[in-house]
Amino acid sequence: LRQLVTNLIVGNSILTGAGFPMCGESDIKTNIAMLIMDRLEIPIVAPSLGGVESLVSRPSLTSHLAVPPQERAALGIGDGLIRMSVGIESADDLIDDLGRALVS
Repeated sequence: LRQLVTNLIVGNSILTGAGFPMCGESDIKTNIAMLIMDRLEIPIVAPSLGGVESLVSRPSLTSHLAVPPQERAALGIGDGLIRMSVGIESADDLIDDLGRALVS
Protein backbone atom coordinates (compact mmCIF):
# COMPACT_ATOMS: atom_id res chain seq x y z
CA LEU A 1 0.00 0.00 0.00
CA ARG A 2 2.82 2.41 0.83
CA GLN A 3 4.27 1.93 -2.66
CA LEU A 4 0.86 2.50 -4.24
CA VAL A 5 0.35 5.73 -2.31
CA THR A 6 3.93 6.82 -3.03
CA ASN A 7 3.38 6.23 -6.74
CA LEU A 8 0.13 8.18 -6.59
CA ILE A 9 1.78 11.18 -4.97
CA VAL A 10 5.21 11.11 -6.60
CA GLY A 11 4.07 9.67 -9.93
CA ASN A 12 1.55 12.47 -10.46
CA SER A 13 3.92 15.28 -9.54
CA ILE A 14 3.80 18.04 -12.12
CA LEU A 15 6.50 20.08 -10.48
CA THR A 16 9.66 19.26 -8.64
CA GLY A 17 9.86 21.04 -5.34
CA ALA A 18 7.09 21.96 -2.95
CA GLY A 19 3.46 21.61 -3.89
CA PHE A 20 1.46 20.14 -6.74
CA PRO A 21 -2.18 19.22 -7.34
CA MET A 22 -3.35 15.64 -7.82
CA CYS A 23 -6.72 13.98 -8.16
CA GLY A 24 -7.87 10.47 -7.62
CA GLU A 25 -11.10 8.65 -8.24
CA SER A 26 -12.10 5.09 -8.65
CA ASP A 27 -15.53 3.55 -8.61
CA ILE A 28 -15.96 4.76 -5.04
CA LYS A 29 -19.26 6.10 -3.88
CA THR A 30 -19.69 9.61 -2.56
CA ASN A 31 -19.90 8.40 1.04
CA ILE A 32 -16.60 6.52 0.68
CA ALA A 33 -14.91 9.67 -0.66
CA MET A 34 -16.17 11.56 2.40
CA LEU A 35 -14.92 8.82 4.75
CA ILE A 36 -11.45 8.96 3.19
CA MET A 37 -11.36 12.75 3.51
CA ASP A 38 -12.60 12.59 7.11
CA ARG A 39 -9.85 10.14 8.03
CA LEU A 40 -7.02 12.32 6.73
CA GLU A 41 -5.24 14.13 9.54
CA ILE A 42 -2.78 16.39 7.72
CA PRO A 43 -4.54 18.03 4.77
CA ILE A 44 -7.18 20.64 5.47
CA VAL A 45 -10.57 20.03 3.84
CA ALA A 46 -10.96 23.21 1.78
CA PRO A 47 -11.06 24.23 -1.88
CA SER A 48 -8.18 26.73 -1.56
CA LEU A 49 -6.75 28.92 1.11
CA GLY A 50 -3.91 30.38 -0.96
CA GLY A 51 -1.38 29.04 1.55
CA VAL A 52 1.33 26.41 1.59
CA GLU A 53 -0.52 23.68 3.47
CA SER A 54 -1.91 20.53 1.87
CA LEU A 55 -5.62 20.64 1.07
CA VAL A 56 -8.26 18.14 0.00
CA SER A 57 -11.60 18.86 -1.63
CA ARG A 58 -14.33 17.31 -3.74
CA PRO A 59 -14.62 19.37 -6.94
CA SER A 60 -18.26 18.29 -7.36
CA LEU A 61 -19.02 20.23 -4.15
CA THR A 62 -16.58 23.12 -4.62
CA SER A 63 -15.05 24.35 -7.89
CA HIS A 64 -17.56 22.57 -10.14
CA LEU A 65 -20.69 22.80 -7.98
CA ALA A 66 -22.51 24.98 -10.53
CA VAL A 67 -21.74 22.58 -13.41
CA PRO A 68 -24.67 20.23 -14.12
CA PRO A 69 -23.98 16.58 -13.15
CA GLN A 70 -24.09 15.39 -16.78
CA GLU A 71 -21.46 17.94 -17.81
CA ARG A 72 -19.29 17.08 -14.80
CA ALA A 73 -19.50 13.40 -15.73
CA ALA A 74 -18.48 14.20 -19.32
CA LEU A 75 -15.49 16.09 -17.92
CA GLY A 76 -14.52 13.14 -15.70
CA ILE A 77 -15.49 14.93 -12.49
CA GLY A 78 -17.52 12.38 -10.57
CA ASP A 79 -18.99 12.76 -7.11
CA GLY A 80 -16.26 10.49 -5.74
CA LEU A 81 -13.37 12.58 -7.10
CA ILE A 82 -11.00 13.82 -4.41
CA ARG A 83 -8.56 16.59 -5.28
CA MET A 84 -5.48 16.94 -3.12
CA SER A 85 -3.22 19.94 -3.38
CA VAL A 86 0.07 18.86 -1.83
CA GLY A 87 1.83 21.50 0.19
CA ILE A 88 5.09 21.71 2.07
CA GLU A 89 4.47 18.98 4.65
CA SER A 90 6.77 15.98 4.78
CA ALA A 91 6.12 13.63 1.86
CA ASP A 92 6.52 10.65 4.20
CA ASP A 93 3.91 12.07 6.60
CA LEU A 94 1.46 12.71 3.75
CA ILE A 95 2.02 9.24 2.28
CA ASP A 96 1.46 7.60 5.68
CA ASP A 97 -1.65 9.73 6.31
CA LEU A 98 -3.17 8.92 2.93
CA GLY A 99 -2.36 5.24 3.38
CA ARG A 100 -4.09 5.17 6.78
CA ALA A 101 -7.14 6.93 5.35
CA LEU A 102 -7.41 4.45 2.49
CA VAL A 103 -7.18 1.28 4.59
CA SER A 104 -9.15 2.28 7.70
